[in-house]
Amino acid sequence: MLGEQLKAIRKDRGHSLEDLAKLSGFSKSFLSQIENGKNSPSIASLKKITAALGVSIGELFDEDRGEQVYIQRKAERRPLEGIKDKVIFEFVSSRVANRKMEPLFFSLLPGGESEGEYAHEGEEFGTVLEGTLHFQIAGKEHVLEAGDCIYFSSSLPHRWRNLGTGTMRALWVITPPSF
Repeated sequence: MLGEQLKAIRKDRGHSLEDLAKLSGFSKSFLSQIENGKNSPSIASLKKITAALGVSIGELFDEDRGEQVYIQRKAERRPLEGIKDKVIFEFVSSRVANRKMEPLFFSLLPGGESEGEYAHEGEEFGTVLEGTLHFQIAGKEHVLEAGDCIYFSSSLPHRWRNLGTGTMRALWVITPPSF
């Protein structure tokens, strides 16, 4: 489904696979595999592809973005799996136009982790709902348990991982929206 949406957006924008390869920095073969459902992009790869297409990741999940008040039922969430199928994001507000923050539910299966350390513009807030989250910011390790919260500048290099045997679940808010 994700690959089909990316392909439709690419075609709507009048781009060939070769055009998208040049814009995104990925090979035509890799992009074709994604579009045909034979490969799943990492979150970082998906961000590059959607940026090249001029859309946000959130726009892939909801097309009606005109509501002033938006309620999303749990059953309506569409998960985005990435990073070796051990990281799952569920977008909460992708239909909201001109939003200033990106709330999402974030799950890490055992062994799930970010694709290394990264930094970006903005701020983040997270609260662990279940399990344990190992979060490294500017080289310092923080272990967050259920009920713990964290707030930090996203410009600080950070990474996250689940070293436990159970699934970690959290509610995360990023501003400005980066998906």
